[in-house]
Amino acid sequence: MRIISLRQFTVALLALALLATPALAGDGKQTVRVALLDMSSFMGSHGMMRQQGGMGRQQGMMGQQGTMGPQGMMGPQGMMGQQGTVGQQGMMSIRADAESLKAGEVTFVVTNYSRTLPHEMLVVAVKDPDAALPYNADTARIPEDDIQALGEVPGLGPNQTGELTLKLAKGSYLLICNIAGHFAAGMVTRLNVN
Repeated sequence: MRIISLRQFTVALLALALLATPALAGDGKQTVRVALLDMSSFMGSHGMMRQQGGMGRQQGMMGQQGTMGPQGMMGPQGMMGQQGTVGQQGMMSIRADAESLKAGEVTFVVTNYSRTLPHEMLVVAVKDPDAALPYNADTARIPEDDIQALGEVPGLGPNQTGELTLKLAKGSYLLICNIAGHFAAGMVTRLNVN
């Protein structure tokens, strides 16, 4: 495995800084790009970062422009994960290119950047994004009957992309992966709708 150079790291950070907020079409529709990530997402046949797609602005961090959020893979919580609502630092992550949207129609373009694992994305409406979601330790999943899941992009295999369009009202939402063990490993991110 090859370690990335300081130059590659700097280019990666610059690419993340150049990412725009979600596209707002003239008809008021918004698009949010979502990246489903795990450690294999950053491994390639040429080392830590994929050579295909490169690190430049045209293709973005993971091979497609706009797929990593403003905090990117080197966010304040570390390389991959963020503090999940079950209080665990994870080695998996969901990143969106927006943290805040306007109420209305939103299309989520979701890409699984894993090279080995399937992932999914559920949009969950919550009253308090800091409150713990119900969690079944026996199944290592959130019981979907106990949450307000509005829609999902199910079962994306490695390097697959799917879409989901929802009309979102003002409020707080979480984007989660509910494949067994993935939520607890860090696959959750917040989304505010104003």
